Amino acid sequence: MIGHRARLQALTLCAAVTLNDDQSVRDICDAELRDGGTDFMIALARLGVQLARTVADRDGVREGDLWGLLIEQAKTALIATAEIDRMTSIPNNKKDNNDDE
Repeated sequence: MIGHRARLQALTLCAAVTLNDDQSVRDICDAELRDGGTDFMIALARLGVQLARTVADRDGVREGDLWGLLIEQAKTALIATAEIDRMTSIPNNKKDNNDDE
């Protein structure tokens, strides 16, 4: 029964994210954190695996290759975000240097 409830919560979370329902996302996550969240996280991971297998079968690629692509995309996004944060946190000294001319 716990596994079924966790799967339902995981599906509900996915729907809330799709609908940009931030309040529902927070409510679900808060409730799962209070309850320990292990079953919920496993259910969420199983949904991810199920989706990856479906996409891999549909597109005729290996599941491992699809996971590799998803991990590389996540790494690229993380690096890009860190670089943007770094660039925006450094004061723009170039403008100050040009004012002396």
